[in-house]
Amino acid sequence: MTENIRNLLAVDTNRVVSSENTVDHYGLLRHTGHAHGTLNCELNDRFSISVLGGFNREKFSTLIDLDRFDTSMLTSAYSPSGYFDFPYVIERDNRDWSAKGRLNFDSASCAVS
Repeated sequence: MTENIRNLLAVDTNRVVSSENTVDHYGLLRHTGHAHGTLNCELNDRFSISVLGGFNREKFSTLIDLDRFDTSMLTSAYSPSGYFDFPYVIERDNRDWSAKGRLNFDSASCAVS
């Protein structure tokens, strides 16, 4: 990894992921979290209600070389650490949630949910 790429990853301006939580080399770094819960309540012998909820968080950062070709062996006076390098940083911070309510009815002949 060159000093220019290290400097690129250290910049916080216009970043989705902070420089403390980003990759420090070529590759992918992912942080994920998930929580969910269920609440069930019987109202009487025939009716019950259920509430389901969930939350997801995914934050990732990846550094790739756009041309996918290692040209570090092609050195020159203008580029002593390698001829071409096309670093590209991709970052994403996803958050989503869901909730669902359900009313259940239980009869003696059939159950409908």
